[in-house]
Parts: sequence; structure tokens; C-alpha cells
Amino acid sequence: MRLPGERELLLRLRPADGGAVEDVAVLVRDATDGVVLAGVAGAAALVLAVRRRRCEALLLLAAALLPLLLNPLLKRAFARPRPELWAAADEASAYAFPSGHAVGTAALLGGLLLVARRPRFVVAVGLPLVLLVGVAQLVAGVHWPSDVLAGWVVAAAWVALVAVMARRLRSD
Repeated sequence: MRLPGERELLLRLRPADGGAVEDVAVLVRDATDGVVLAGVAGAAALVLAVRRRRCEALLLLAAALLPLLLNPLLKRAFARPRPELWAAADEASAYAFPSGHAVGTAALLGGLLLVARRPRFVVAVGLPLVLLVGVAQLVAGVHWPSDVLAGWVVAAAWVALVAVMARRLRSD
């Protein structure tokens, strides 16, 4: 099931000849796949651990990495096919809902916000990246807009749950 207007939106976002816009979308998608995001989260957690912020390192890993493991299960549960409005630039998994790239980038941003000493900087850098990744998924034609939106919602819900659990553990 799709939201009204999703097909039309994808067709409007589609570059007439693919070209440079689609190439950038594929580059953004490749640069933010699960392995890359896990590496970024791991590196940030390592920096926190070296700075003797071990609990925050674990908090970041829980917020940023567990959604990457949960997302394939959600995709199988919903089994929503990808858009087939045009040939995708490269192979992607069979199912689209929710967008793993949207989940991963939003969960990483949320995890970084949970541990950041300067959250405004994290938002200033991370939010445009999360939005860019979402648009890139649409331009590349591998997701419906609701797949991306659902990915952001899944990530936000997970990060909120991690934050509540961490707060409860700290108060005990």
C-alpha cells in the first residue's frame, strides 16, 4: 500500500536522462550503506571509549547499530516490493519498506545526539545528511517516499526507546 501521490512524486524527482543527478544519488547511497554507517558509529564509539566515556560509547552503539540489524527483519515482515518505474542504477535487496538507508542515517544521527556535548553541531551536520540520503533513495528509484519516512520513524522510535532505557538505568 502506498500513500497517494507517491508515484507522481518519484516521477517528478527522476532526472530526464538519469545522468549526473542519478550518479550523485547512487554515490550518496553507496557512501551511507549499513557497513559504512556501522564503521562511523564504531569509530565514534571508540573515540568515546578512549576519552573514558564508555557508557556513552555503548549508548551510541545501541542506538545506531541495533536498527541496522532490525531493519532486514522489518523488510521481510512487510515484504513491500521496490518501485519499478524505471530500471534501478544497481541491485538492491528485494524489499523496500522501511528504507535501510533512512533507518541507518537517522539512527546514527540520533545516537550521536544522545552522546553529543555540542548537539547543535551534530544537528547542523547530520540533519542535512539524513535528508540528502532520503532524497537520494527517491531519485535513484529504489524507494517510495513512505519507505523513507517509515525509516525515519523507526529510527526515531528506537533512539527514543534507547534514551528512555538509558535514563532509567542511570537513575537506578
